[in-house]
This record gives sequence, C-alpha cells and structure tokens, in this order.
Amino acid sequence: MSLFTAQPTESPQRFQTMLRSLFWTFCKPRFVVLIGPPGAGKGTLANELAAFLEIPNVSMGDLFRREQANGTTLGAMLSDLINAGKFAPDELTIAVLKKELLKRKYWRGAILDGFPRNINQAMLLSTMLEEQGASLTAVIQLSAPESDLLDRLAYRLTCSNKDCGRTFNLKMLPPKISGVCDHCQSRLYQRPDDAPAVIESRLATYRTQTAPLVEFYTSAGLLKTVCADNATGKDKVLKAAVGLF
Repeated sequence: MSLFTAQPTESPQRFQTMLRSLFWTFCKPRFVVLIGPPGAGKGTLANELAAFLEIPNVSMGDLFRREQANGTTLGAMLSDLINAGKFAPDELTIAVLKKELLKRKYWRGAILDGFPRNINQAMLLSTMLEEQGASLTAVIQLSAPESDLLDRLAYRLTCSNKDCGRTFNLKMLPPKISGVCDHCQSRLYQRPDDAPAVIESRLATYRTQTAPLVEFYTSAGLLKTVCADNATGKDKVLKAAVGLF
C-alpha cells in the first residue's frame, strides 16, 4: 500500500468529509494562505491572525516535525529533506494536509502557514478545496529584505516544547534566561534548518519554487502584500494584516 494513501481510515474520513460539507452549507469557512521567504515571520503572524479570526493555524513544518518527533517512517523520510533545506514531495504534503483538515477544529477554516510552496501545490490546494465546497479567502505575502531574513534565521532559537513552539532571537529578542523559554521554561534550541549552510539553500529554493506564487495569486485576485522588515515590527505587521479583513 502506498505511504501516501489512507485506505485503512478511508470510511471514517469519508464520513467526516460529508459532515464537514454539511456544516459548510450553513457556515462558510475561511482559509487564508501566508507566503513569504524563510524568516519573514509567517509563523508569528499565523498565530496572531488565527486568534483574531478565531480559526486555527496549520503549520506544515509543525505537522512534519510531529512525524519526526514520533519516529515514524514518514518522519525519517522528512528528516533527510528538511535537514538539507529541501521541500517534501507535493503528493506527500497534500496528503498530510488533507488528513489534518478533516479534524473538527478546522471546520471553520484555517491559516495555512508553509503551504503551498509552489504552483503545483497551489493548484492541488485549490482543487482540494473546490471538491469539498470551499475556496481560499485571501493570500497574504510577507515581504522583507534578505539581510533582515538572514539576521532572524541565523540567530533564531526555538522552544523545544512542541505545545509552546515560541521563537526567540539572540540579536533582537533574546530570552530572559540564556537557553530557556520565557513562557514555559523549556529548553531552547537551534533548528537544523536554521544552520547557515541550510539557510542559504532554503532561500535559494524559495526564490526558484515559491516566489512564482506571487504572480499566480495576483492573477487570481487573492494576493495582498504586507511589509514585514525589521523596522516595521510584529505589532504593525499584525495591524496591517488584520486590516485586510
């Protein structure tokens, strides 16, 4: 059986899909995509915007890291890709997302952080939503100069507590206690994909694969751009994003 199929749970998933479609006839969901280069602040904005819109945030990176932490076969496959700064195959990614969105907490919609990353994924996402009677509400692009991105990524530390996941920056937002999360007191660490060599690879991959999404979603009339450079600050970024709704 293919790793990407869900045959063992096909019937429960079909039932959940039917219930969700019925729910959507009375309550139209909001699906919002955040795009931008690594370090642009998509994760931070996703959490804050999700609270404002009262819908959950879906981070493909978090979904993948969950598989890695659980030590699954899929997690082992993802580790090799993520540690090299590469993206997971589109077929794998859309299968993981589709299964996740069946959960009841996403029935009112979701903020999609880290997906889609290329034109093919964008088309797969559009098709998946249309087949289920939904569509994208908006696409928000976070824009920042590469020098700012390098500062953020090279000095970023992430909380090891997956339920917290907050990030700090040794240069711009250091923790109060070195190596310890301010919020839950868990250990902070540098993600493997924030290593200098991997950062360069991630930015190069973004330029070639993800950047064309700007034109794709502009043509669809969905794209809105928000300045997210170091001078702007996250509060102003959130205010600008909220103003789009």
